[in-house]
Amino acid sequence: MSEGHSTYTPKTGIGRWFDARMPLPRLVYDSFVAYPVPRNLNYMWTFGGILSIMLVSQILTGIVLAMHYTSDTNLAFDSVEKIMRDVNSGWLLRYLHSNGASFFFVAVYIHIFRGLFYG
Repeated sequence: MSEGHSTYTPKTGIGRWFDARMPLPRLVYDSFVAYPVPRNLNYMWTFGGILSIMLVSQILTGIVLAMHYTSDTNLAFDSVEKIMRDVNSGWLLRYLHSNGASFFFVAVYIHIFRGLFYG
């Protein structure tokens, strides 16, 4: 199972045993430690990953908030109040969702600028 161009070699017997049966440490090593990157790598290159984390965060908090929201015109404000007061950590979910949307757009603009600037 350990074919390929990986340079990962487990140091202990347990590590070799685990790597032969489920090469999860090899996958992590090849994906994060030995991954080839450009020489001019800087923090501007991380915004693609930040965008994907923020998108998942927006989807998850949006689903949880939608489960507690009532779309009736007379009850909409009351449902937002209920989310803020009665739902466990509802205030945190609401603020994560609203501030996360703003940060998502800032990260999109920085990501686009990086693409235009670095090519």
